[in-house]
Amino acid sequence: MPKKFRKHLFFDGRYAEKILKEEKTSTIRVGKYSIKRGRSFYIHARGHVLGKAVVTNVKIKPLKELTDEDAKRDGFKNKKELLKALKKHYGKLDKDTPVTIIEFKIQDKFKDEISSSDFAYGGYKATEIAKLALTHDFDLSEKEKEILKTLLSTGSIRKTAKQMGSLNKRFIIRKILKKVFNTLVKENIITPKIKRYEEDI
Repeated sequence: MPKKFRKHLFFDGRYAEKILKEEKTSTIRVGKYSIKRGRSFYIHARGHVLGKAVVTNVKIKPLKELTDEDAKRDGFKNKKELLKALKKHYGKLDKDTPVTIIEFKIQDKFKDEISSSDFAYGGYKATEIAKLALTHDFDLSEKEKEILKTLLSTGSIRKTAKQMGSLNKRFIIRKILKKVFNTLVKENIITPKIKRYEEDI
């Protein structure tokens, strides 16, 4: 079954400049992805949102059929260099492993640096959202309140997750924050600071 394509694509920081200079106009992801031309998404690298892009073309082929042209669009000199990078990132790959080539064009480059973590909550820091949630009388469970209090204490989603026993717990924290953020916006308590908030995609 094809993997679902998200509203956000994350890149290694070393590719940021090539993306902004439009020297890298595609990304090759291992596996089959379900995505259509014209789909917009946000580009993340170096812990920040670089801008918004649109999918211009999608191809699925086995690893062995990648070409030098595919490699150059992806910001590499040739197929050999591309394969080396893919194997370093994904580990051992079979020549028949399917890959999805997602070609894209930058629609908008963000002038102001927006951290990826703040972007998820309309430009507010996770701690700001947690503080507002605890200040207002929201329908939160005791466990959710405790997690938000821990977040305020540690000042970090990562540190809070570690206190909860595993970094994998980050998704629980983010889910609570997203729920609270949506309520804050709905109740007109806050307005997203970022005009290009993900709902416009």
